[in-house]
Amino acid sequence: MYKKILIPTDGSENSNKVIEQVVEMAEKSKLEILIINIVPNLNSLISFNLPEETYKIASAKQLKNSTEIIDQLKRKYRQSKALIRYKSLQGDPAFVICQEAKNEKIDEIIMAGRGFGKTKGILLGNISNRVVEHADCSVLIVR
Repeated sequence: MYKKILIPTDGSENSNKVIEQVVEMAEKSKLEILIINIVPNLNSLISFNLPEETYKIASAKQLKNSTEIIDQLKRKYRQSKALIRYKSLQGDPAFVICQEAKNEKIDEIIMAGRGFGKTKGILLGNISNRVVEHADCSVLIVR
């Protein structure tokens, strides 16, 4: 049986459904849950030759959004009997997910298959496929 579960979230409805299901399981067992939100690097936008100020504004907006996602989840699950930790991280999402799983000695990553919209999906690539390919632990993709 798995003991430590990592759930990456982008705040989407699909990600929230995954979190709800895992928290429900964790309340009945001794699972430890780590929920992370990742602020992607905006390096992929460099090729668009946008002004530096545009990058700063976009980064600030992403950081604020990440904080809001984590804060909403903390409020929602503050009464939960499950052991839940939260982190907001920055970097390439697939790399950060895999690295965090390794650093935290995670037994399984459970994530939504398509949380990102079309634009983010194009810019970031298929994160779930990259996590499945590179993670050192089991990965469950929920659709």
